[in-house]
Amino acid sequence: MSDQKKTRVTPNKKNKDANKEETNNNKPKRKPKQVQVSKVSGRTWRTKRVPTNALKKKYGSSQSRYERRRAKEKKIKRVRELERQLKAEIGLAKKIKRERNEKKRKKKLEKQIKEGVYIPDSHKKPKSRISDRKIKEFLIRNDEKN
Repeated sequence: MSDQKKTRVTPNKKNKDANKEETNNNKPKRKPKQVQVSKVSGRTWRTKRVPTNALKKKYGSSQSRYERRRAKEKKIKRVRELERQLKAEIGLAKKIKRERNEKKRKKKLEKQIKEGVYIPDSHKKPKSRISDRKIKEFLIRNDEKN
């Protein structure tokens, strides 16, 4: 019994190389995917092997890639929404500040008008653009004619 155990060899170990050959030959060969090539090179089609297993290892299954993309889109959407809210809040704050400053300016002007420091519309030029000198010359000429 003990001798049999020692000499016994598993069939896998015995024909390891032979088994490898068999399994390799039995594998169905993957059809190469046809990929369009630029027409500059002359050939419009060439075959290209796409290592799908390697792609899956690198990027995960198509489902997980889809989920990751969806998650990314959701994140971007959320960020954009927050930015929009922030802009709205900033705009509102600016509007309130503008109104407050406007009220202050009006109050100040009213106070100055009451005190007589500021005369409204004094900075505006009169609508007639004729200077005093020209008016005087005209009057003098009129007097001379009469």
